[in-house]
Amino acid sequence: MLICWPRSGGSWLPAHLLRADGDMLISLRALIVDDSRDDVELTARLLAESGFVPTWKQVRNEWEMVTGLCSGKWDLVLSDYILPDFSCLSAFMLLRRMKLRLPFVILYGATCPDLAGVIRRLGVRDFVAKGDREALQDAVVQRLTHPWA
Repeated sequence: MLICWPRSGGSWLPAHLLRADGDMLISLRALIVDDSRDDVELTARLLAESGFVPTWKQVRNEWEMVTGLCSGKWDLVLSDYILPDFSCLSAFMLLRRMKLRLPFVILYGATCPDLAGVIRRLGVRDFVAKGDREALQDAVVQRLTHPWA
């Protein structure tokens, strides 16, 4: 069942993301691919400041991501751009190999324009600078309301 979230100008969101009065998001299940606990906590704090109540799991590599994807139901995946033993491209391709259609948002500190172009051609639409609360909120709402747009 879908319910309208009035604060976002009439966007449609799954019912489990809304308070009973339909006014505010209360739940967001995010799998966060990042090697830095501090960055993950920053992302969770920014989500909370944006009106979400995030439930999240941090994964650092392919094995942890597979285990995380199999152990829970997620609304979206947030991935660091570059990790020591993994990458956002690897994480996105893993979702494809597992045939999971989860919204995917890349968080970056610094980007490589060549890789960003490749990733966009594969279907990732959202790149958000770490620490940019407004951009993160916009990207998450956009991916939840229009996952494949």
